[in-house]
Amino acid sequence: MLTRLTIRQFSINNVKMTSTSRLSWLYRWLDVYEDFVGLKEVKKAQSAVNDAERAFIASQKERRSYSNELIKLQTELVRVRLAMEKLSRSDDAYLEFFKNEHDLFKKEKSAQLDLKKQDDIERQLFSSLQLALRESQEKEKMRIERTKYWSIIGSVVGALAGIVGATLSNRYRMQEFRNLTNESQQLYQDLIVKQEQSINQLKNDLVDLSSKDPYENVLLLNEQSEQRIQSKIIYHTGFLLMFLNLLKSLIIQQQRVFRLQVKSLSSIQDAVNDSQDTGIVKRFSQDKGFGFITRNSNGDDIFVHFQSILGTGFKTLQAGQNVQFKVFQGMKGLEARVNFLELLCFCCYFVSFFILLDVLVNDQISNTNDNQSKASETLTNDRHIGIVRKYVKNRGFGFITRKSDGADLFVHSRSIRHAGLESLQEGMEVEFLAVQSNRGAEAKDLRIINRLDSIKITNNQKKELSDANINEQETGIVKQWNKERGFGFIRRKVNGTDLFVHVKSLKDGVQSLEIGQQIQFRIGKNEKGEEATDVYLTKNE
Repeated sequence: MLTRLTIRQFSINNVKMTSTSRLSWLYRWLDVYEDFVGLKEVKKAQSAVNDAERAFIASQKERRSYSNELIKLQTELVRVRLAMEKLSRSDDAYLEFFKNEHDLFKKEKSAQLDLKKQDDIERQLFSSLQLALRESQEKEKMRIERTKYWSIIGSVVGALAGIVGATLSNRYRMQEFRNLTNESQQLYQDLIVKQEQSINQLKNDLVDLSSKDPYENVLLLNEQSEQRIQSKIIYHTGFLLMFLNLLKSLIIQQQRVFRLQVKSLSSIQDAVNDSQDTGIVKRFSQDKGFGFITRNSNGDDIFVHFQSILGTGFKTLQAGQNVQFKVFQGMKGLEARVNFLELLCFCCYFVSFFILLDVLVNDQISNTNDNQSKASETLTNDRHIGIVRKYVKNRGFGFITRKSDGADLFVHSRSIRHAGLESLQEGMEVEFLAVQSNRGAEAKDLRIINRLDSIKITNNQKKELSDANINEQETGIVKQWNKERGFGFIRRKVNGTDLFVHVKSLKDGVQSLEIGQQIQFRIGKNEKGEEATDVYLTKNE
């Protein structure tokens, strides 16, 4: 029994020792942390303030006791003096009252001296309390500033570490991507060599069979060889598709990583530049030199002029760009002074690189699928006629307006190179096949009906026609109207072109226009070009 008790007591002592050792280790780390942050100095200053406060309260109590004692002595002295005034000096009691008065007077002097000393002590303790409190407040401010700076340094170091890690991982993945590309190229070359060998072997077999076997066996062997070749092509094409899908997934993951990095860097820049706003370019007219920016904070549209972006080196903006700007009060309202988000643009280069890779992979997959099967596209039974509405030569695509229903169809440069054309011009009349692809309605197999050269007129004819049509009244529809600035644009029903219109040109008491209203107007000229004048609402409106 005694041995069991000793063993149990020994185990309990061991547990206590281990727990105390762990707690001491924890307390030691806490002390190091408090020294590093500055909490220990703040605690010492607060304890000094508490000690000074307790000493001051004790001195106040002593001063009150001395004051109460002095008040009692003065009251007793007044009572004795009143009693002496009632007695005559020849009376024996007068002598006793005189002695009492003398004793009370000495006690009063002593109490006054003690009270004065206690007042001095209390003043000293109060000044020491103020000094300790001020010192504690200063140390607390220093600790807060130190914590703030260390937090900023930690966030910056963490962001840099994340960028370095993302860069290293990107480098590793790009190395893997290069290795996979080299392996796929080598595999493709090996596949071509094997196919050539198999084709040569089949040719030799056909030569041997043609000399020995009848013609029917040769045809059967030819069909079997075609099936074998087709199965091999399907197998290797599927392998290439699997490789391209894997590459696409890697690119999507890398896009997510860089988007997260862009968000973290933008949050750091927002913390540094709290005084500026950010937004997205809603639209910008390069011809007129102004546009509007949608603020991210509240969604308001801010006017921006091209002179406000000259300082940054950019003379124009593109719709959808992320910009940073300052809002100031202009002559006509709030305006924006633009400063591009350089940090976001720097990181967006990486994102655009991977988006470009994604587009290339998707095009490769779509081309492979097109080579595998043409069933994804369904052609209509007849051809259509349309007019080229817009074509971007640099990007190699545009849109054609179909005459039958006015629908816009997408057209790519691949579809016009078959017709021997390098590009299209706006206004050309073409004939095409309507194709429904995975991108939507698309025009293919284009044929030119009327070139612009055949329907051009001379400058003198244009001038005569424009002068003749200036005074003619036309009809149109309001395409856009800005009530605040008093101008907009009208689409003519004759040829579909847009004309500028100002509020000064409105007649019959019309103060404003609405989008979609039918109007009648005449065409005038100014130093900037043609504009609509003498604007009236139609009778229906």
